[in-house]
Amino acid sequence: MSAVERNNNERLLTAACRILGLVDGCLLPATPAPTEDNLASWTDKGDWLGLAAEVGAEKVFFVDNEPILVLAELPEDEDAAELFNRVWSMARPQILFLAREGELAVYRLGASPVRADEALDSGDRLLALAKGVADIATNLASFRRESIETGQVYGDERFGDGAGRADRTLVRDLKAVRVELTKGPTGLKLPIAHSLIGRALFVRYLEDRAILVREYFEAVASARPEWQELLDQEPRETFADPRLAQVMFFRVLKDKDFAYAFFAKLASDFNGDTFPVSLQEEAAVNPEHLELLRALLVGNAPSAQGRLFLFAYRFDIIPIELISNIYENFYAATRGKGNTQSSYYTPPALVDFLLSRALTVEVLDGRPRVTDAACGSGIFLVETFRRMVRHRVARQRRRLSQRELRVILRDQIRGIDLNPEAVPIAAFSLYLAYLHYQNPREVNERRKLPNLRWDPERAEARDPDQHFDILFAGNAFDAITQEDPVVRRHFGPGSADVVVGNPPWGAVASGDKLGQAALRQTMRWCADKSERIIGDKEMSQAFVHLALELLPPDRGRAALLLSSGGI
Repeated sequence: MSAVERNNNERLLTAACRILGLVDGCLLPATPAPTEDNLASWTDKGDWLGLAAEVGAEKVFFVDNEPILVLAELPEDEDAAELFNRVWSMARPQILFLAREGELAVYRLGASPVRADEALDSGDRLLALAKGVADIATNLASFRRESIETGQVYGDERFGDGAGRADRTLVRDLKAVRVELTKGPTGLKLPIAHSLIGRALFVRYLEDRAILVREYFEAVASARPEWQELLDQEPRETFADPRLAQVMFFRVLKDKDFAYAFFAKLASDFNGDTFPVSLQEEAAVNPEHLELLRALLVGNAPSAQGRLFLFAYRFDIIPIELISNIYENFYAATRGKGNTQSSYYTPPALVDFLLSRALTVEVLDGRPRVTDAACGSGIFLVETFRRMVRHRVARQRRRLSQRELRVILRDQIRGIDLNPEAVPIAAFSLYLAYLHYQNPREVNERRKLPNLRWDPERAEARDPDQHFDILFAGNAFDAITQEDPVVRRHFGPGSADVVVGNPPWGAVASGDKLGQAALRQTMRWCADKSERIIGDKEMSQAFVHLALELLPPDRGRAALLLSSGGI
């Protein structure tokens, strides 16, 4: 691309921002770190601006704190379809303005990603095209600032229902993977399938981030010549995305012994509290399961719902809260709609809205301890941690060190959940958030992740620099009464400065043994003080009383999502 073409692309984007009135709204430059132009917005929007910079965008237009429109110029020697797929992986933005070869194209990010055998402008992705500055006012009139901010733009039937958005399709596709792995007489049990899928996501994230490189895989492969041969062998198949041909993990999955030797090294190196390999899993999983998982992940296997889009996801780009949302759906499948087990889907935009009101700049300046007493798979905890990091980065005008990130995680984040299967996922989500703010060199210098889950059996051997004990698997109304000094300090009365979350509400199912036992414990706790009044055994009311107990008597704030019917 010549300098003239680059200038033309830049001129097109600048003109579009002016003509369409975007400059009069919340239009911010995409940068990996805060600048004078976006410093004031970094606590609310910094991760989106950093993510946009990573995918190659120039600017982002926001409505409140929601990234709606991404603006990019096509770099020299860059494939437009690859750029589209990267921006598509951001999940939440709806529209892409792409300046290329003297044209400004508008794409719908709710459409499906582009496969290797497709053209970007095929299907329903292209919404509008301006072939020069003179065309912008007419051809792109639907994308004026007022139309975007009021939502009028979505009245265009071409936007459809957004079924192709990365956040929706990732949840749908991983459900399909779960169905394929668990069906039939040789199907895996759900907990094993979930663990295998979760571990695969973790590896894909680490490899896409270049935290795991070829040398890491070769350290395992060196044990057997046939494993090394698998790594060295170029795949013969055709991939929906050519870059997948170089993903080492897909070669590992071709041999069960290699895969589980690799998983063992991963568990040893990264430690932590999530996705350990059990003897039951290793016995249950066969080579056909791993080949099916591999084929689904690369986009070369059919499923009951048709072709999947897993080939297109950039796991170094996909918003971390999506992992929590995936597992909210997984646990609904495992437990049914157990009202007492926090199996609730909380839209990320709603989480952002609540936290922006509860964790203001003034509150964050005080470095508050934040507790979610029904944390589920951890979306409130993850977004709280990320908000704290963004705030600190904006204040200090620099990236945080690994040590600083660990201190925030250890000292300011607390989560409790009744569902013992949810807590490892909350840990996983927090690990991804923690790793997100480090470069590969920093991660590899200290791979071992902190243990986040409180374990009473390690009381004597507890290392405070390794065992953070910030997640409690059990009943919050039991945790607050315990005498164990660590539990009391982290989850006892007055242990939080801010309480957030989406607590369970509604009647406890009669067949829910865990929920019924928790309800009895909750009722006993409420009966201890006359002011803890609740009606119709409504759990959400009990969580309001619990929030007040978790806060100091003279200060603090609570921000909970509650059903109006339960109040």
